[in-house]
Amino acid sequence: MTRPMIGVWALALLLLAVPAVHAQSALANCKYYTKTQEDFEQGLDYCARCILEEPENPEARYYGAWCLAEMGRWEDAYESFYWLMERRKHKDKKIRKHAKWASERVQNYFVSHFNAGVELLTAGDNPGAKEEFLIATKINPGKPEGFLNLGYTQNQLDDPEGAIASFRKAIEIAPDQAIGYDYLSVALSKRRESLLAFAEVADSMDIVETTQELETTLNKVLEFNPENDAALLELGDLAFARGDQAQGIEHYMKAIEISANNVLSLYNVGIGFYERDEYEPAAEVFALVAQTLDDPDDAVWVDAMYNLGLSQLYGKMFEGCVETVERLVDVNPDEKDYYRILATACNQIGEKEKASRYLMKYDEMLRAEEGDG
Repeated sequence: MTRPMIGVWALALLLLAVPAVHAQSALANCKYYTKTQEDFEQGLDYCARCILEEPENPEARYYGAWCLAEMGRWEDAYESFYWLMERRKHKDKKIRKHAKWASERVQNYFVSHFNAGVELLTAGDNPGAKEEFLIATKINPGKPEGFLNLGYTQNQLDDPEGAIASFRKAIEIAPDQAIGYDYLSVALSKRRESLLAFAEVADSMDIVETTQELETTLNKVLEFNPENDAALLELGDLAFARGDQAQGIEHYMKAIEISANNVLSLYNVGIGFYERDEYEPAAEVFALVAQTLDDPDDAVWVDAMYNLGLSQLYGKMFEGCVETVERLVDVNPDEKDYYRILATACNQIGEKEKASRYLMKYDEMLRAEEGDG
């Protein structure tokens, strides 16, 4: 089934009222003004006249499309070239030849504008790059890389909506290419952050739909590359955001298995819970960080244990607090704040004598510190 041709065909319809021109004469002028004179407007006029007489004439189709492209009518040009390109296996040798030429010319136009976009992007001219990539997608909308680079540039220009549309198109063209899902996840994440920043409620329809698409896209990213720790971390964040702590931790632990450095991201999740006064989940996360590191000489382990103790204290998990902070005292008995925490926690569970001893130690260290001052 052939596509309806726009551009040359549309112009041909406008010429129905023009006196007939012999097809061969029109074709000769079509080729002359296009190839020799590079007068593309005049060339297009003759090509359209020829198509009126011979709708299947491959030369008129080819040169008419050439004129359209040079006039900047990229979408019309592609439709006209496509009329030939889909006839690559036609029984007529002349049609096959022009179909091949059409395919080559479309590729040349595409590469020219695509490469110009890359150069401008490298030079920091994002608006200029966007225009070149936009032309590339118009002259050949079947190339996913055109939409990928267009979307990337739109994202750089703080246009997540445009970027999302471009990345979706790239995925539609090439659903088996991982990069489209990677890029789409970045744009969706950017849109979600923007929506959250200005939303009156965190569960508005736009946010819910964006979050759902983001999760689906991130899972697709992991289908292609299960070792993508960035996708796992973001899925973990989304799980924590909806209150599914078990799922969030599962994603984070997988990311930590891939790279031990990701434990710092989990630590920051704990900080986020703590700052929101969500002490129970904060304690669980800090405990997991400390357990994962399991190294008293590691500063992050010390910080995680200290924040675990504070979370347990303010979350009224006093017995756990005592156990945590007493381990810290074993590691570093010279930190006075440990004794203040222990005194408070011991007092809450009725261990008055122990609380008194820790409080005396705290006061002693405080006076010594003030004396040194």
